[in-house]
Amino acid sequence: MRVGIFLSELVRVMKGKYIDELSDSEIKDSIDKSVKIMKHHGLNCGEFSIGSIDKLEKVARVTSSISNFDFLLHEIGQYSATKLSLASSEERKKIVEGLKTTIDYASDGNIRVLTIHPATYNPEKPGYAYSEVLSSYLRVKEAWEVSINLLKHISNYARKRNITLGLENMPSAALYKGEILKCPHFGITRNEFFKIISEVNSPALKVTFDVGHANTVFQPCYYIEGKVKLVAHIHLHDNDGRFDYHAPLGTGTVNIFFLIKVLKREGYSESIVIERPVDEALFNDLKLLKHYLHEVTPGLVLPF
Repeated sequence: MRVGIFLSELVRVMKGKYIDELSDSEIKDSIDKSVKIMKHHGLNCGEFSIGSIDKLEKVARVTSSISNFDFLLHEIGQYSATKLSLASSEERKKIVEGLKTTIDYASDGNIRVLTIHPATYNPEKPGYAYSEVLSSYLRVKEAWEVSINLLKHISNYARKRNITLGLENMPSAALYKGEILKCPHFGITRNEFFKIISEVNSPALKVTFDVGHANTVFQPCYYIEGKVKLVAHIHLHDNDGRFDYHAPLGTGTVNIFFLIKVLKREGYSESIVIERPVDEALFNDLKLLKHYLHEVTPGLVLPF
């Protein structure tokens, strides 16, 4: 099992600015140094969150020459798979092309998994987050059908480029403009989330299991139980179950011990990234994760 953090967050702390604000030479220097630091601390995977395709191209040039390290990528907001259900067919075409370009750079950059989100829909009723943009999305039934078909198309493209897409389960609620509101996304409940995977039915579409998101539905160990073989990557963070806020491990209601037990029982051997800022609490996150891995597997030797 590979353990890591968000590499782009480490770059931000080191440079005092985001990857998208760095020059080409700064990108290379900061990634090289970040990977070196992470390897020194026994971490062997890292995820990028990048704002633009142009910067992704620059990042991919650097990561393509780095070996013995597992790189992961979070989808770019401009070309998020949440937008595959936009009402405008022309806008959907732009999203598909943007996702294909993202896949191309991921493939060129030696990036193993590209995490994408399920589609947004227009619920046609109040009480949902992001209400000001929901009218630009298709209604539920059509949004489902259109997004599933486009996910099939994109997954087929990813397979040809040897990239695994990790579909991320979504949270049930978000804190939006001071209120806890329902999220207008597919893939929140366990049944609906795995129905997407089943209907797309592509070897290139796996799961990025977001532990904190699952915890807003019910305990993550039960959410993923019996489905671990579909998981290509894991985002680990905590919350109290009300909404998604990426809290330090051990400060919320996620039962990490039972989650690790399920992962071990079902043979999980891929990556876990702690999806939080690089801060003082992050060291305790890694310490807690190491503790629970040892609890479940006594005698396990971990490099971090």
